[in-house]
Amino acid sequence: YETDGMRIVHHSNYIRWFEEARVDYLNQAGMPYDRLEELGIMFPVLDVQCSYKAAVPYGVTVKIEMSVEWFDGLKFGVRYVVTSEDGAVVHATGSTSHCFLNRELQFDRYDEVFPLAAAQESPMTNVHLILNRLRSGPLVNEDILKRYLDYLRQENEVMMEVILSDPEFDPALTLRMLDHRNLFTRACLDQSIRIASEKKIPSAVSCLMDIRARRFPQETDSKRRSRYAL
Repeated sequence: YETDGMRIVHHSNYIRWFEEARVDYLNQAGMPYDRLEELGIMFPVLDVQCSYKAAVPYGVTVKIEMSVEWFDGLKFGVRYVVTSEDGAVVHATGSTSHCFLNRELQFDRYDEVFPLAAAQESPMTNVHLILNRLRSGPLVNEDILKRYLDYLRQENEVMMEVILSDPEFDPALTLRMLDHRNLFTRACLDQSIRIASEKKIPSAVSCLMDIRARRFPQETDSKRRSRYAL
């Protein structure tokens, strides 16, 4: 089944390659598939898509790049790019979506496991994942919530870039949700207000200033008195 009569790799093999890439990804992230099975965690495929760009002749070595594109706490999506060994030729692109199930085949959220798999992603991707997770529902584990919030504070500039630039997020609603989660320190708020002002998004500036005035009223009043004294 590996090749057809023209000694071209059969199209069904790309789907197997996607699975092999996911297994290798988990191994590199320090959470191999057999370990997940021991924990009773499964993530079956819900959907698979593949676009074929250039045929792969028999005997040619290919490279598969994969990345986690989104995560909502229950499901996640993965993107794949199959290229020649030197990356010069794109043979195929594809995607899969998955959900987390336990041994009883019931939906479950695995906040403690997924960040291990996402650890190799860029701050931009991780911020997307965390924001989607935080708005998807209540977190049952305070330690996990703290880990997410600490990461967002560390990557506050990236977080604001995502919130203010990605149409997936309503800036004011997202900022209020993060305030409800007790994300903002004074330093984060000051930096966020500066970024929103530079991007000229008044609704975000107004929301952030309201949060700052409510969370740090004494400091805000002190600044006002100093300004009036001048």
